[in-house]
Amino acid sequence: MAKVQASGMINGYASGKFRPNSPLTRAEAVVILNKLLGREPIEGSTMKWNDVAEGFWAYDDIQAASNVYVEDVLATR
Repeated sequence: MAKVQASGMINGYASGKFRPNSPLTRAEAVVILNKLLGREPIEGSTMKWNDVAEGFWAYDDIQAASNVYVEDVLATR
């Protein structure tokens, strides 16, 4: 766990706690996948999902994960 935390892939919670046995939420999974794919959060974009509030902690990461990227399109050819 210390290696994963040191890599920056998983940072834990704002309280400083790290809960490795807790279920992973959709938002947490999106943040991890964005980090693995090298995608930065997108700020100020138009809302794409009606169940994600603009003030939600992972909003910008969810917006980034919802975009179509050129490399994704090229990989399917």
